[in-house]
Amino acid sequence: MDAHLATKGHKKNASDLAIGVRKSSGHYSHKFSSSWTIDRRFRDWIKRTPDCYEERHVEKERHRDICIERNIATANEIPPEVVQESVDSFKQSVLTAELDYARLGAELSIPFKQMGSILNFFKKIETPVLQKMTAGATKVSGIVRNVLGSYEEECSVEMLKRVKFSIFIDEGTQNNKSWLTFLVRYVDPETLDGKTALSKLLELDASKLDALGIFGQFKHYMLKHSIPFANILAMACDNASVMLGDRLSFKALLLKENPNVIIILCICHSLALVAKHSCEKTMPSIVEESMMAIIDHQNYAKRSQIFSEFIDACQGLDLKYVKYVVTRWLIRGAAIKRFRLLMPSAQACFADANMMETNAKKLEKLEKLNAFLNDPEMHAYMAFLEYVLEMFNNINIYFQHSETRVHLLHEKCLQFFSLIVRHFLKKPLLSFLTSGKIRFNDPDNHLALEDNNLGEECNDIVKTISEKNNSESKEIVCRVRETCKNFYIEAATQIQQRLFFIQDEFFTSLRVFDSRTALNDTFRDLTLDDVWVCANKFGGFEKAALKKE
Repeated sequence: MDAHLATKGHKKNASDLAIGVRKSSGHYSHKFSSSWTIDRRFRDWIKRTPDCYEERHVEKERHRDICIERNIATANEIPPEVVQESVDSFKQSVLTAELDYARLGAELSIPFKQMGSILNFFKKIETPVLQKMTAGATKVSGIVRNVLGSYEEECSVEMLKRVKFSIFIDEGTQNNKSWLTFLVRYVDPETLDGKTALSKLLELDASKLDALGIFGQFKHYMLKHSIPFANILAMACDNASVMLGDRLSFKALLLKENPNVIIILCICHSLALVAKHSCEKTMPSIVEESMMAIIDHQNYAKRSQIFSEFIDACQGLDLKYVKYVVTRWLIRGAAIKRFRLLMPSAQACFADANMMETNAKKLEKLEKLNAFLNDPEMHAYMAFLEYVLEMFNNINIYFQHSETRVHLLHEKCLQFFSLIVRHFLKKPLLSFLTSGKIRFNDPDNHLALEDNNLGEECNDIVKTISEKNNSESKEIVCRVRETCKNFYIEAATQIQQRLFFIQDEFFTSLRVFDSRTALNDTFRDLTLDDVWVCANKFGGFEKAALKKE
């Protein structure tokens, strides 16, 4: 074939057969089509090369003999309509394959953004190789665990022996087994990029899930692979007592191995606990209980269908309730917001249900829920919770990010702290928030009750109630304002206790590494003290050398 490609005749034919060129004899050569390579009539004798089209290979005597034996038409014998039929068939096959591929992605819940990457991967594989591939669950899981997982673990261990790193530790249960997630973050010495990797998923003994058992497994892994404890810079974990207890905990045992480790509480978990305790200690329990009861009441096929019809008729919306989950605080704000949005439809639906219900016990329950839906005081509490939980969610979402933001912990937590206390605290006291000496429960430090900001919608509801100008409405307004102020006080107290970043010198000094400071600072001597505080925390630095650097 190489000799044929070098002949003058082949080169002339290749030139004559260029796409779109009509020969002087009036014969028009067909453009090459990829569909010919899979058509059984052509695939045995035609293929495309970078330099030419081998349609003229039919001139070879050996090829003509094979065509006669197999009853295959030569290029000169193929009518144009047959060629077009082959092209159309190929296009239809491509369309069918795309539909099947999209269906497979939908059935397996593969993210649509990743479908293209998966397809491009398989396009690189030769068809015979692809046909021989198998990918059963057992085989794929074995490859991931025994080949890819082992390789990644080996690379991770070798890196952790050489560099300083931070760890994230979390204990959890899956498939009736307890596991310890050992996640690490370090700076690659070659690329200087920050990288996060799962070093190991350690299986725990279910009978030894105390601090000694969990730390024992972690220490065994570190010693087995000769990873020095001195390389650990910081540890992040949730607020569970087994992790952060003062006497016997994972933190206490780790500090014995390396006293310089920085302990970072999970900011998202800490904020969730602040919101949880503030609600439990100040908000009327009937608010949460009634909301959950109403959402659960509508969580049946028939009732859900009826409620959907009321939503469509009353508000023209195609929405449903967001499930109110007690343990998931990020979703509570969204659940309350949706609940308030669908309030008119719920009022109409429960009023209708009250008239239709004949069972005395069920009717009593419906009447209580209906009373809740029409109680302006309850409306005020829900509007306040929607307003205040949005502030918690915003900072929570900010720190649920892949980029490094630990240097912003102090700044953002202080901003959030200030945002909460300014709703009830006198303005001159705001400049002393980091002192830790403000008594939030002292009435002398509070604004007048009517000056507390409860959020725009809650303020409007309170204003509407107060316009009735009777003793009952005044009592409701006073109760709502007092309850909301107590929420702010409890939240401020919880923040001061749990978010220690606000008063910690090390986290305060980390702001020097913010790009806004590091790249635009023209007075480096002023920020040297912050750099020294951070460097001194880890040890092994000299201030004079840092200043020179």
